[in-house]
Amino acid sequence: MIFKKVNLIAKATKSRTTKEICYVSTIFKQNVLINAYGDFEVNDQDYDVNLKLDIPVHTFESFINALVELRGDFEVACAYSKEPITHENRPSNNDIVGDKSYSFAYWESIHKNVLYSNYKEANVFIYLSEFERFANLYVYLKRNN
Repeated sequence: MIFKKVNLIAKATKSRTTKEICYVSTIFKQNVLINAYGDFEVNDQDYDVNLKLDIPVHTFESFINALVELRGDFEVACAYSKEPITHENRPSNNDIVGDKSYSFAYWESIHKNVLYSNYKEANVFIYLSEFERFANLYVYLKRNN
């Protein structure tokens, strides 16, 4: 996803208060090489990247406002978690207990606290202060019909 679109997402989800979260993202890379015989060799590799995110903290009202603003340009799907988002059942620091069901893979980069992949989608986290829960937003560009 290009920076212009990521900047739109970051602007819509911006908050003056942030909560620092650490977790591991699994990155998938594929390299194609031509060997000495002229044949293609494909090298698949998964590797973990430690990420620190300053997740915006929202009230429920400001969260709804952010969703409404995002839906002007994007398709947004929401998931909620009581636990911070981490990879595997291990803490990334003393305050965070991970849950394998909330691990996310194949996000290739991070820009302005928005994870995004080469599949034209973005992964946004918002912390809801009233409910002490994390909202995970899957954001896709709207298709023009």
